[in-house]
Amino acid sequence: MTKGSSNPGFYFRCNVWHSEAFQCLNPSARNLLFELLASLRYAKAKKGRGTRKRYVNNGEVGFPYTLYKRRYGASKATYQRARNQLIECGFIKVTHAGGFARGDYAKYRVLLAEDISTDHQRWRRYPSENWENEIPKSGNHKIGLATRFKSGNHPNKWYPLSLITPLWIIPLILLCPSEVVPLTHYHFSLTKWHYWVYKMYSLGSLGYHK
Repeated sequence: MTKGSSNPGFYFRCNVWHSEAFQCLNPSARNLLFELLASLRYAKAKKGRGTRKRYVNNGEVGFPYTLYKRRYGASKATYQRARNQLIECGFIKVTHAGGFARGDYAKYRVLLAEDISTDHQRWRRYPSENWENEIPKSGNHKIGLATRFKSGNHPNKWYPLSLITPLWIIPLILLCPSEVVPLTHYHFSLTKWHYWVYKMYSLGSLGYHK
């Protein structure tokens, strides 16, 4: 948080260091907190006759896993536990979840910054309060433990040829053993020409493709 320096740093108050919230952090969480603090940039704002620091990018700072791994050699699980602990203990708040596109990383507001009012410095109220409910949850997937073994969910389900092929196509299949093209969804092969006949029929008449 040092302005205009080639070796940026930050000032760490003793009341933060001795707080229960900070003492609960594991080394990985402390490293991530230090990186987020070092990412803050400030501008001087007038306050009465003096000046005060105003952080211009708080709420937009982030330190993605790729950088964390490069610097500390940690696993993704270690990184996620560190981030989750900072959220739970009230040191950071998610402002953007990220993950919607390549390079779209999560962004946070650091609640330890000097221009954050005391009422919004959550870490002061830990452990009587915690913010575990704000930890990002992984999305629900349609195919999971509850559905993966149920009938009808397997993508390569076997369909008997007689059920999905009109009778007039079967003699053509039997009489023309030329180059074959696999239909992996149905576990049988047809010639290229028959494949397109079958494709047009199934899409136009049966609507059977998934």
